[in-house]
Amino acid sequence: TFIADIKKGNFDLYSLAWIGVKSPDMFRTVYHSESIPTPKNGQQGSNRNHYRDPEVDRWIEQAERSHDEAARVQLFQKLHARLLDQLPVIPLWYEEQVAVLRQRIEGYTLDADGNYDSLLHVKIKPVNP
Repeated sequence: TFIADIKKGNFDLYSLAWIGVKSPDMFRTVYHSESIPTPKNGQQGSNRNHYRDPEVDRWIEQAERSHDEAARVQLFQKLHARLLDQLPVIPLWYEEQVAVLRQRIEGYTLDADGNYDSLLHVKIKPVNP
């Protein structure tokens, strides 16, 4: 019910967290006007604030088409500044990543986005008799 209400825009305020986000390409999913959930698209899309800005849409599309990393960075910086200026989004915390490991565990590293990909590289040292 909670997520369904958010997708319909039936809220005054809500709190959600994104995990596993590594790329600014997430801007399309969250802020592009085509990502507004509607009954027509089966409530698909994560622009739950129903935010619309043709300039933002254009910058997102330009960044998606560009193969020039420096140009993409500039577009995402402009985009980020505009969103911070226009939207009532309040980051409430910065999530810290913590791991407690036995001394026998080798190769595990923490990723800033909280994923567990480094488990693929974990090795357990044998016990010394």
